[in-house]
Amino acid sequence: MHMNQGRWLAVLLACVIAAAVGLGPGDRRGGADPHIAEYSNLTKTYADALVVVRYVQKIEMDGEESEDDEEAVGVMIDPGGLVVCSSTGLGSFTMEGLTMSATNCKVLIGEDTEGLPATLVARDKELDLAWVRINKPGGRAFKAIDPSRHVAVQAGQRLLTLSRLGKYFDRAPEVLEGRISAVLAKPRELLAPGGLVGAMGDPVFMPNGTFVGIFVMQIPDADESSDEAVVDSLTSGVMILPAATLEAATTRAKRMTIGGAASTRPVEAGAGALDDEDD
Repeated sequence: MHMNQGRWLAVLLACVIAAAVGLGPGDRRGGADPHIAEYSNLTKTYADALVVVRYVQKIEMDGEESEDDEEAVGVMIDPGGLVVCSSTGLGSFTMEGLTMSATNCKVLIGEDTEGLPATLVARDKELDLAWVRINKPGGRAFKAIDPSRHVAVQAGQRLLTLSRLGKYFDRAPEVLEGRISAVLAKPRELLAPGGLVGAMGDPVFMPNGTFVGIFVMQIPDADESSDEAVVDSLTSGVMILPAATLEAATTRAKRMTIGGAASTRPVEAGAGALDDEDD
């Protein structure tokens, strides 16, 4: 037997062995890729809780006003029709000379393209959260993600994001994955997404479907940092707000808005605002 023939036979034998033990594409054990089940289960379980909030964005800049139709991702966190969004993603943003606010909200659930009328009832600027409540749920129990059922994660943890494609692609749900690059303690507990991608307001989960948090924008105030740092934060300030923080903030928002008629302006549901009220 020539040396080259021996090498080819050795390579062929290695391929046969690898296939037999499941190390190649021809896995003879019939084992399925576990990631397929993770993606499928996450979509089936929570897709209807990942809603779209359609709204009219009012922009006031230097005394001039304009309006635009916009959409934002939201997460149903109460079966009675309470949705949480990123405040920035919902168009609630204020800086010197510029004010943006959301009005005429409608919540689109599943394949609904008309939407249910809703009202922006509360927001927390520091956490970049905004809560929208469906005006007339009609006794309907909506599919929701329970923020109290969450888990803490560590840097390096593999996570999944549930997101939606744009209107052109029929807002189809999609699953993205990546890992947490760091767990931050300042300015508050946050998760740096690293390679994990998500739009503001998208929920994040463990591969087994346990809720972890949502994407928000964290930008320092102008008086807290240099202009350069603020500009840098516009590109690097998308972080994951842990579910435990979201749960506490939602509890405050409910306490300040429960049972009350929707006002023309949402309440500020930050921890400081609640402390003032309790005093």
